[in-house]
Amino acid sequence: MPALLPAAAHCDGPERDGQDGTTRTPTRGSMDEQQTTITQVHDLRQAIRDGIASGAINARNDAPTIREFYRVSAEITDEEIDAAHVAELHSEFAPVLLLTLGGTVHVQSDQFDDEDAIADAARQLSEIGGEPVTVERVPDRQRQEGDFVAVRMPEGTYEAHDHDLVARFGIEVGTYRQRSAAEAAA
Repeated sequence: MPALLPAAAHCDGPERDGQDGTTRTPTRGSMDEQQTTITQVHDLRQAIRDGIASGAINARNDAPTIREFYRVSAEITDEEIDAAHVAELHSEFAPVLLLTLGGTVHVQSDQFDDEDAIADAARQLSEIGGEPVTVERVPDRQRQEGDFVAVRMPEGTYEAHDHDLVARFGIEVGTYRQRSAAEAAA
């Protein structure tokens, strides 16, 4: 599991110490001393949002890690931490598009625009299969065995076996059918 960044890594810049007008940059120790325990879910969600923006939080973090990193009070359950984590990462506008087949990740595109991501996925599938293919959108109600499900995911790298992460954080954005160049020409 990727490590969370230390709290000091999120300093906005130098602070005035208020005594002689000089500036200082907080050290990890001084930030830790000032950090308080999070006791409210809305404060936790804000901390997670900030962590996502800074790159400290991603889909691979779990409740115990988040609890320790943000000093979350025992009043907030692991289930509430998980719910806040999922809520903040779950978005149809997430930056990664995966094509999954039977729950298995086949290709990943970091293109934000869906059209560009599908073109990138078709290129990757062509390289994998050794022949040119096209990937065409089909209505979800016409989904057949062998069709890809496009899923938007939070930033990160995903492997074929990341079923749980896809189920937890992914948002389906369409169904796509792969066709060989010969099938497309017919």
